[in-house]
Amino acid sequence: MKLLRVLSLVACFSLVGCATANLTSSSVPGDGKVPPTAIYYTDADVSGGTWHLAADQVDKFKGEVKDWFAELLPERLSEIAPAKPYTGSETTGWLIKPTVDHFDSGSAAMRILGAGLGQSKIVMTFTITDLSNPSAAPMTFKTEADDGWYNQYVTEFTGPKKDNWRTCRQLVGKLKDVIAG
Repeated sequence: MKLLRVLSLVACFSLVGCATANLTSSSVPGDGKVPPTAIYYTDADVSGGTWHLAADQVDKFKGEVKDWFAELLPERLSEIAPAKPYTGSETTGWLIKPTVDHFDSGSAAMRILGAGLGQSKIVMTFTITDLSNPSAAPMTFKTEADDGWYNQYVTEFTGPKKDNWRTCRQLVGKLKDVIAG
């Protein structure tokens, strides 16, 4: 009977993992309460940061992260205002520049074991500039998202993509809070 309890407990823990997104820090100068007429975004800057991957996978994941944000960020930002790629000629609206600070694809093999093992993680900084007032200090948001069990039986790319989705959701939620005051 005791063995059954232990096995039940182990089974429960194997199904539990992490799937979170947190805003770890922010800076909002000025009132920031005027909703933008449009939001422009750049590609995610993947040139720096730490990348915990096999050396032959770094370039592949850097490309994937840029593609994921190009897909996910405008979709989420459009909840606030029309979202468009930045061309450099815009003079009104907000400009959002995402930067990858840390990326870890985790381990699909470890995720099979559950309990949050093998989780993926992404840490990003978003810099938001008011294009109509470029001399004003920008808003900055640092986000952190990770994924453990949610994708344990699917490809290794699903965890990091879900992390990017959570990151975009967290950013847009914070921007809505800033606008609401």
